[in-house]
Amino acid sequence: MKIIKTNSWRDLPENFTGIIEFTNGTKYWYKEGKCHREDGPACEWTNGYKEWYLEDEEYFEINLNDYVVLDYYKGKFGLMWYKILDIDEIIENPDIPGLIEK
Repeated sequence: MKIIKTNSWRDLPENFTGIIEFTNGTKYWYKEGKCHREDGPACEWTNGYKEWYLEDEEYFEINLNDYVVLDYYKGKFGLMWYKILDIDEIIENPDIPGLIEK
């Protein structure tokens, strides 16, 4: 996978696929110009903070024990997806490694 080491977003080529690593150590994974990673967090900060994205859509860490699981299925990107009941809505979360606690 191509890695670009930089200190500026200006160095990110259009439709880039690969990893951009900033001089401070923060890393972002991209696929065709969108923040995207299917096998872990798409952004890893040097302080340990992580962010999960699929095609520029951010997903947040959840613990399945805190929700009612309505359904689960193998879906987009070959990932397991959980349909869960939140306080006032039904949300779907992909099971990207490290994102969902079971």
